[in-house]
Amino acid sequence: MIQIYTGDGKGKTQSAIGATIRGAGHGLPVLFCQFLKDDSSGEISILKELKEVEVFHAPKDYGFYFQMSEEEKAFTKKEAKLLFNQVIEKAKVKFDGDFLKRNEEFDSAIAKSSVTTLGDREEMAVKGIIVFDELLVALDLGILEEDDVRNT
Repeated sequence: MIQIYTGDGKGKTQSAIGATIRGAGHGLPVLFCQFLKDDSSGEISILKELKEVEVFHAPKDYGFYFQMSEEEKAFTKKEAKLLFNQVIEKAKVKFDGDFLKRNEEFDSAIAKSSVTTLGDREEMAVKGIIVFDELLVALDLGILEEDDVRNT
């Protein structure tokens, strides 16, 4: 299952956390990754207490991207790519490597930029959940490269 939350305003992170908690409540393994936030955000301390949830986050609070120097932006990009790759490698091991296959439905959902649920619910129940909070923001700012994400 792939869920994509977009739009201005509140609700995207809350929805992602809700999906995380719901999956963990059903005993599913969850990889929860936040870009552009460190472990000081309130939700992280609670998620870390759930045995089914493994939390990944930025090593520090970077502040607002538009206020960063070019050197800080380059560092942020490097750290975000390392974080993304760390989660992908963990997912390949934890979910038998085939959980992350790209398909046309995923590409279509990205293109539509809407709240979308795709895939087979049974497949999710067998494998687990990966949450990338702020992934589309990281892509929009150029912190992560679209090709790197799509070709994973």
